Amino acid sequence: MDYSKIDSYEAACKDQGRDPACRPDVSMLEPGLQKFINSAFELAVITKSLNKDEDGKVRKANWNDHDEWKHYPWWNVKADKKNPSGSGLSLFGVAYGYSFADVASRLTTVDEEASQYSAETFKDKWEDYILDRD
Repeated sequence: MDYSKIDSYEAACKDQGRDPACRPDVSMLEPGLQKFINSAFELAVITKSLNKDEDGKVRKANWNDHDEWKHYPWWNVKADKKNPSGSGLSLFGVAYGYSFADVASRLTTVDEEASQYSAETFKDKWEDYILDRD
């Protein structure tokens, strides 16, 4: 599949016929939580588009099938004294899981290529989702 047409949150919204302005209201939360919730939401929308097959049908992981691989980016977090929860991510590879969850199941992809593309294209959103920083 050609993932290049999904190069932004807005492109994923267009792919799904979704209004990109329609987002969760996080105004009552502190900035760090706002960033986390917004990135989780955007990654879920993006991942849904990345999981479409050639006919446009969304492929979902079968969590009852222990033999089916579920893919997600695997990151190394660069932490230091100033940023003990990490200051950046470096892509370590793409991992797979069985029917246990290492990452939110909405963020898993059904193939390695989609996971790799997501990691490289949406690194900033993954950082906002994974790292605890304000």
